[in-house]
Amino acid sequence: IKYHLGDIFFEDMSYDLLPEITFLETQVTVDQTPWDNLWSVMTKMAKNKYSLGVRYKILKQLYDRGRKVIAISSRLDQMDKLAERFPANDVCIINNETTLKERTELVRSRKMVFAIGRLGMEGLDDDNLDTLVFLTPVGGDNTITESGKDYLGNQIRQGFGRVLRSKGKDKKPEVYFFDDIYVEPLRLLNCQAQTFLKRNNFDFKTEQI
Repeated sequence: IKYHLGDIFFEDMSYDLLPEITFLETQVTVDQTPWDNLWSVMTKMAKNKYSLGVRYKILKQLYDRGRKVIAISSRLDQMDKLAERFPANDVCIINNETTLKERTELVRSRKMVFAIGRLGMEGLDDDNLDTLVFLTPVGGDNTITESGKDYLGNQIRQGFGRVLRSKGKDKKPEVYFFDDIYVEPLRLLNCQAQTFLKRNNFDFKTEQI
């Protein structure tokens, strides 16, 4: 597009609503080897029982409060294990094999939506969604380098867009990041996410769980 139209000269990234953003600092640890990369660490986290338990606890609290949740992860195994703990009629999993028609119907008819990676950030629309949960760090499916910060920022913006659509004055959107502070590769991604939020004037708080 840039070859034909040139660089962007105006951009409006504002939203109708502002979310309450919380970074949930967990005590989860995983065994890491010198050969582990971000991808392998993410896989270990997805299978870690303590990690799953911590995430389920928060999701269950949101579910019990009547929130309509979209939970985004880069790991199918993690979503499968968490989804099976909720009533089948209230939960769905959106992955790359889910057709566009199925996605729309599932998202609008379920209270707890699990979605894989970028598909959950960009491909799902429902004005009733009011809670976004990043089960894995933003950018967890791609290494974020100096030149990749725009990529991370776009993921955050797209993810926020799922829950910041106006649905009456009483809608109060909430966003949660799971921050595994003792798992360095994942901690780094969350630090970069926090830097992006600060630069774009998003307030957030941290909470230990």
